[in-house]
Amino acid sequence: MKQSDTVKISLRLDKDTYNKLCVISKSNSSTISQVIRDYINVGVGLKTTSDDIDRISEIIKRQVENVCEQPIERLIKIVIKNIKSAEASKYILCSLLKEFSNENVDEIIENAETQAIIYATNRSN
Repeated sequence: MKQSDTVKISLRLDKDTYNKLCVISKSNSSTISQVIRDYINVGVGLKTTSDDIDRISEIIKRQVENVCEQPIERLIKIVIKNIKSAEASKYILCSLLKEFSNENVDEIIENAETQAIIYATNRSN
């Protein structure tokens, strides 16, 4: 950068900040002025527009989806197996009722389903 392309400014800092800058400049083998210029360039270079926020949000969303994908798929498979198992049990019970009962099987099944709904409703409350 040419001398004519720069502007000189003065800056006041509290002693704590100045001491921190001294430590950073020593560790970087640099001057305090260069450390401050670097911080200013980084700060000015950061854009905090809504586009950047949307892009960062999308990255975070993808990461969360990637992390949660396998456990969610596993839970879905478990729920599907439970539903299939419940349906198989219902079919077997209905078949046994038809085979061993002289009463109206459809009415028995309807009453059982009604009781199951009442039980599930009361249990969730």
